[in-house]
Parts: sequence; structure tokens; C-alpha cells
Amino acid sequence: MSLFHADAYDPDDMMVHPRHQAMQPVLAQLIQQLRDCETVEAGVDFQRDLLNRLLEVEKDRAGFKRAAKRMRSGKGPHPEAPEPQSGRDLADVAT
Repeated sequence: MSLFHADAYDPDDMMVHPRHQAMQPVLAQLIQQLRDCETVEAGVDFQRDLLNRLLEVEKDRAGFKRAAKRMRSGKGPHPEAPEPQSGRDLADVAT
């Protein structure tokens, strides 16, 4: 499900979400790092860094999805569930 199609999620919330805010300065660094790539090795290192960042986000996304599924069935989130960091109610499945 896309954040933009979620009934309980305002797309404007994404802009002020702590994870989004934390990535703002990193984005400028990544752009500079890409511009600085002058060799194949530097490009591979850059791609590896991006892949690691993506895998970290996808791991959390899968954890959130699993926690929401458990909560919809009346259970609590699993102990390894990632912290939402949104400041929203943790007992609300929409969070």
C-alpha cells in the first residue's frame, strides 16, 4: 500500500516525519558523493551505500507491515518491531 493511498495517513505527515527530516542533510551528501564518483570503484561504492540504505528501510517496512498485521488480528506488535518514530499513538494500527 502506498502512503498516498492510506486512509489514515496524510501525505503532508511524510514531510515532517522524523525519518524524512533526518534524510534531508544526507540527501545533499549523497548528491555530492555521486558527483565525486570518478572511477568505477567509486561508483560501485556509491551504489553499495545506496543499496544498504534501501535494505535498511525495506527491513523496517517489512517489520511495520508485520506489526500492523498482528495488531489487526488483535495481537500486539512483535518484540522485534521497529520503532515508528512518528510520535503517533503506538496502539493505533494506522501508526
